[in-house]
Amino acid sequence: MSIGGVLGLGGARVARAIQGDLARRLPSTARVLVGGWDLGKALAQEGVAVIVVEAHVKARRARVPVVKVVAHSRELPFADGSFDAAVLSGLPEEGLASLVEWGRVVRPRGLVTLAATASALLRRVAPPEELAALFVHATLVEIEQRRQGATWLTSGFVRRW
Repeated sequence: MSIGGVLGLGGARVARAIQGDLARRLPSTARVLVGGWDLGKALAQEGVAVIVVEAHVKARRARVPVVKVVAHSRELPFADGSFDAAVLSGLPEEGLASLVEWGRVVRPRGLVTLAATASALLRRVAPPEELAALFVHATLVEIEQRRQGATWLTSGFVRRW
């Protein structure tokens, strides 16, 4: 479960923006882990090879190839540095613990991006400056934030100390 993870009608536009970020910063063969079916499917439709993590088993269909793994956001079944990037749809309820775990499975200098709706509720629960602080506490560096339609995109690079 995540807070602010529903992309709605602007999902394709958000996926294109994230795909552009990935294309600028990572090789075309990048392995991308995505938290959230809708965002994972939208990124796959943009040509990104994704593995989607969901907390529940649900019958889902996609017109594009999508690998799905059922796992909890705090305990991902992947080795350290297994992915070039991770993209989350919404802030996981566990906040910092989940961001640390998602950062763990991304290689050093890999990208972690969180896409969250810019709703009034989310701004009260986790305003952009708090999202940026969570990224810093999860040892992510070079934090960038921008608004894409009704969605806040917060990104940072993994740094191993």
